[in-house]
Amino acid sequence: LRTLEVFFELFDLWIMLYRLNKIEEALSDVLPACRWRQDDLAIKAKQALAFLRWKQGRHREALAHFHDMEGSLGKTAALCENIGHTYNALGMPKEAEHYFNQSLALVAVNINNASLDNLGGSMMGMAGVYEKREEWPRARRAAQDAYDFYTARDLDRGWTSSLTAKAAMALSKIDLKLGNLEEALKKTEEAVSLFESTSGSDSPLLSGAYKRLGEIHMRKEMWVEARGFFHKAYQLEAIKDAFDLVEIVII
Repeated sequence: LRTLEVFFELFDLWIMLYRLNKIEEALSDVLPACRWRQDDLAIKAKQALAFLRWKQGRHREALAHFHDMEGSLGKTAALCENIGHTYNALGMPKEAEHYFNQSLALVAVNINNASLDNLGGSMMGMAGVYEKREEWPRARRAAQDAYDFYTARDLDRGWTSSLTAKAAMALSKIDLKLGNLEEALKKTEEAVSLFESTSGSDSPLLSGAYKRLGEIHMRKEMWVEARGFFHKAYQLEAIKDAFDLVEIVII
């Protein structure tokens, strides 16, 4: 039992650092052991597998696992949010919106510290839904709501989180699309600082932020600076366990 508990403690750290190969290897032993137990650890193992597939970019497999959990456990705010993000990743905004709305409704009837995490995540997810529909003002409002939620929570807790950085990145993406280059730059630089302080200077989370800085500086015709940021993004992207050749080529 203690071995399994230690794995799930390590899982949160490994998934944040994109140590996906480590998780894959460990799950080959953990999954059968948890399935044999048929208790809460079996559910946690299934959830861990779904998150692993998500981080690996195998979103259809992740979706199947999440729906399997939905069938066995029923709907929760967290599960509906995760399914919504997966549909967004698959380019299916209608289905994503359906699940984000369910998550928000479940949060409204059961407000606690855990469910409030899903409030911010679902608001950020809705920004992605509106973005895919090219409803840019609505997308920006939703992203701003998520950012305001996470920054207020950070102030209450007395520390910052990578979720605030992700909300800042959502805002910067929309501002870049709208041509608000200075706002996009400000939020992306904030995200870089937050990712470095919460996850380390070599965190794969920084790859997207450096790529965004490169895009912003290209729009500002600052070619030397843009190249430097793209190079940093390339270096981080290349060491990720979930190596994405398409992303590497784009950078």
